Amino acid sequence: SLTIFSKHLPHQATQLARAMVCQWGMSDKVGMVQYGDNNEYVFLGREMMRSKDYSEQKAQEIDNEVKRFIDEGYLARHVRKMRQVYQVRHRLLRTGLRDLLGDRLEVLPSAAGLHLTALAPGLTCAGIDAALHRAEAAGAELQPLSMYDVGSPRRAGLVPGYGAIPAERIEEGLMVLRRCFGP
Repeated sequence: SLTIFSKHLPHQATQLARAMVCQWGMSDKVGMVQYGDNNEYVFLGREMMRSKDYSEQKAQEIDNEVKRFIDEGYLARHVRKMRQVYQVRHRLLRTGLRDLLGDRLEVLPSAAGLHLTALAPGLTCAGIDAALHRAEAAGAELQPLSMYDVGSPRRAGLVPGYGAIPAERIEEGLMVLRRCFGP
């Protein structure tokens, strides 16, 4: 439940609420200005060492807005809404891959994340790379499974994401991908 999300994972909840306020412009009080530079320093003191391009007063205002977003349920509502959005996108992508490319791709089960994994048993990694290069030239961006596969030999496949594509454009993207795989 979302209560458990914000109760037991306060750091992740705070990070998401901070992104809503500082990066996505979802706070009327803070406005449509991005605060912070997104640079993360990779060591234990990164929060203390993160550079600030705003005053202490603005930092306090941001902290108050982050707390308000969590306390008043804006974060929980956003998570619920996005869960529904991503479920629709996941279903559309999974179904479309099966219907349009089921003869070439085997979509693996997926219960989390914003990507699917599809194996291409009849293709080589080079064949996938060529198809994805054609897809990129046509405006569809996907990642090859070989980029993430640590096994040997590497398996041919792709990793299509659905976090940034509107549901209305998924079918269009799948049609581009189908053409890139050939008849």
